[in-house]
Amino acid sequence: MTPLLRLFPLVVAAYGPLLAGAVPSADPCAKIAGKAFVPPADVLACYKSFPFNETLRQNVMTNMARVFDFFTFEDYYYDSPRPFQESTVDIRATVAKLSKQKFKV
Repeated sequence: MTPLLRLFPLVVAAYGPLLAGAVPSADPCAKIAGKAFVPPADVLACYKSFPFNETLRQNVMTNMARVFDFFTFEDYYYDSPRPFQESTVDIRATVAKLSKQKFKV
């Protein structure tokens, strides 16, 4: 067997997927990396490329809820002056609701 024929199985193994038309999928996050503005659909594709981790989500939500203990704006926010009355939201209740809500993964 000639030396060139001995390399044939390695070449087929290395380039077989490309020869068959299978192109590796591009990293959706690489598409938007370093850009200041990108289409929301591209950002969503990047986010969805990571596996969902419920433990991490609960950790983030718990820490976010605890952060409000250190802010002094909360009392002011409940009784906002004009023209901000319509934007008043119970931040703690919203965070609690989001912590319990189940999202489609």
